[in-house]
Amino acid sequence: AQTSGAVGVPGQQDGEAKVEGDDVGFGYTFGALLEPVKGTRFGFGYRSKIDHEVTGDTKFLLDGSGTAATLQALATGPTPFVDTGASVSATLPETASFGVYHDINDQWAVMGEAAWTRWSQFHELLITFDNPGQPDNFTETRYHNTWFLAVGATYRWSDAWTFKVGAAFDDSPIPDEVRTPRIPTEDRYWTSFGASYTPFPELTVDLSFTHIFAPDPTVDLSASDQGNTFRGNLTADYESSVNLLALQATYRF
Repeated sequence: AQTSGAVGVPGQQDGEAKVEGDDVGFGYTFGALLEPVKGTRFGFGYRSKIDHEVTGDTKFLLDGSGTAATLQALATGPTPFVDTGASVSATLPETASFGVYHDINDQWAVMGEAAWTRWSQFHELLITFDNPGQPDNFTETRYHNTWFLAVGATYRWSDAWTFKVGAAFDDSPIPDEVRTPRIPTEDRYWTSFGASYTPFPELTVDLSFTHIFAPDPTVDLSASDQGNTFRGNLTADYESSVNLLALQATYRF
C-alpha cells in the first residue's frame, strides 16, 4: 500500500510523507447458478470481507526551512517528521451480488445484475507511527453502503457475430462532506457496447468500449476538522472522464 500527503501549511514550503507497506489477508467466495427453465438463469455470489494489518515504513521529504523543520526545532521530546515505521488497519468490505439472464429468442438475450457492498464498516483510516513524536495520521471516511446496478442485451447476428450493449449505475460510498483528494470520486454512470467474433469454434475475439460519466466532484476540507490541523484548508474542483477499450482473444483447446 502507498499513500502520500502534504505536511505543513499549503503553499508555504509543503513537504511530502510517503507510507509504503504490505500485508496478506484471507477471505472466501461462493456462488450458485440456477436454470429453472432452458434459457433463463439466476445467479448469486458472495465475497467475504478481508481484514488487513498493513505494516511498513514512512519517509518524509521536507524543505529544510519549512513548517515541518520549525516544528522539529521546537520539539522537546522525540523529533517528528523523521523516517519511521508505520502501520494501518483496514477492512475490505464484503459484497453480495445477484444476476439474471434470459434468452428472448434465438437472437436476443437480456441480462441484469445488482451488487451490494457494505462500505459502512469503513469508518476511518488511521495510520500510526513507531516514532512516539509523530502524531497519528487520521482520515475520517464515514462511507455508506453502495449498490452497483447494471442491465444489458446481446444480439446474435450470425453464428460468427454477436453484438452487446449495456448500462450501469455505480454508487459512490463517499459522503460529500468528507471527500478527500485521495479518492475524489462521485456516483458514476457507465455505457458500453461491443462485439464478439467467432471465426471458428475454437477462437473468439471480443472488443468492447466503455465510457464512464461522472459529475464533477468537489472537495471542501477545513483545518478545524479532526485530523486536518497540519493539513490546513483545502477547496478543490475535479473533472473526470474515463474511456475503457478492451480487446480479448479466447482459444479453446
